[in-house]
Amino acid sequence: MENEIKEKIKELIVNKEVDGFLGLRRYFNYVVPYLFTKENLEDLEEFFLDEVKYPLSKIILKIKKFYPDKKFGMLVRGCDERHLIELNKNNRISLKDLYLLGINCSENMVLKCECSSPYVRIANISFWEKTRGKEFENFYKNLSFWIEKFSRCIKCYGCRNICPLCFCNNCTLEEEFLVRKGLLPLDYPIFHLIRAYHLAGRCIDCGLCEETCPAEIPLRKLYKEINKKFYRIFGYKPGENIEEKHPLEFLEEIKEKNGI
Repeated sequence: MENEIKEKIKELIVNKEVDGFLGLRRYFNYVVPYLFTKENLEDLEEFFLDEVKYPLSKIILKIKKFYPDKKFGMLVRGCDERHLIELNKNNRISLKDLYLLGINCSENMVLKCECSSPYVRIANISFWEKTRGKEFENFYKNLSFWIEKFSRCIKCYGCRNICPLCFCNNCTLEEEFLVRKGLLPLDYPIFHLIRAYHLAGRCIDCGLCEETCPAEIPLRKLYKEINKKFYRIFGYKPGENIEEKHPLEFLEEIKEKNGI
């Protein structure tokens, strides 16, 4: 399967269907993001395809910023695709400018990531059969549990920096009157409550924040609970339907029309 994917990437580049393809490659003992182009096609020999996640959707945003008129291909798993759907809705990137080569996750990754949607939906082409997602038990803990977890926070901003859906030009988490600089541990978990509020109905449950957190705070479990409540109220699941608007957009439109 890996060779078949390599051939497809080469075909896309040689036939000028894309100007470059964003994927992963082996680099010594590491796996790194890499933009394959016609100038470095030989590097496809080091193309990496294994059970590893990387925030490629965050990287494609930076590439498109420098090359807005170019079309790029991109390797996507289900979570990457959901990132891109939400970024498209928020006018951060246009899916028309991308060629998505999708790979469905293995059963092993489903269990590891606790993912209910480990497959691609709108990719131009996909490899491997659609994997069945797994629903996991509800996760609820009391306030004392979360205060203890949040007290570990060192405000490294890793959760925000790695999240493809944290794209605000002015981040509220850097407002001094809300999150005091240099204060450790946090006097109150306002940092995480603000971020959780901003990600309501936007988080696509990729788990990158939790994997990045050096304090091992179970952030993903918090966002899962918030998204469940968001779904109960609005019936909206982020990243699933490219045509469906975020429900809070309608509120903004109503406020604008009524001059509120």
